[in-house]
Amino acid sequence: MSAAGMINPLEHITKIINRFVNSLDLQSQVLTWYSGKNDDIILNSKNVLLVLEGELTLQRRKDDFVIDSFSGPWIFKLNIFDFDLANKCYISRNSKFSYILYEREVFFSFIEKNHLWDSVFYVMSFEHRRLFNRFEVITLGNLYDIVKYYLNYIDKTPELKNNENICRYIELRTGFSRSGIMSILKELRKGNYIEIAHGKLKRIKTLPVNF
Repeated sequence: MSAAGMINPLEHITKIINRFVNSLDLQSQVLTWYSGKNDDIILNSKNVLLVLEGELTLQRRKDDFVIDSFSGPWIFKLNIFDFDLANKCYISRNSKFSYILYEREVFFSFIEKNHLWDSVFYVMSFEHRRLFNRFEVITLGNLYDIVKYYLNYIDKTPELKNNENICRYIELRTGFSRSGIMSILKELRKGNYIEIAHGKLKRIKTLPVNF
């Protein structure tokens, strides 16, 4: 099953975060990350990060490629392969989010005590499938298939559809040239397959299988 085939885990994430924030057994200090702050405490630690609101974007150090981006509420660093990220990536200067950090042992002990394993499992399963789909798309090598994927993704995500310049969004997440992406978008508009206004996607009528 793909990530698209699973229901978004927002309900499970909200349930977990609310239990932590409202617990009388834990001290929860809400912090804010913004451009210029040191991201080592987030990326280098084994702590679990609860993103309450805002957006967090990770970029690869060697070429500024966008590795991942998500909006709160979200739970980050549940997986062991999220450790020691600072050597490979950094938090984008455009990121701004409020968050709480919990030591890993404290986090999972609380999950156990409050019988939240089902929600944690659902969130982790969704995240694994989402990342797998993302890397699978990036390795396609066919620019049109990648553009088509992101057009459909943006169309189904209201906050992206309303706010993002689609060419820049795709460029940052794929590493392909702006001119190549723009040429495909231009032809799709000319063929009346999509509607774009001020760089934002307004509507997808239909997309051809091949380009």
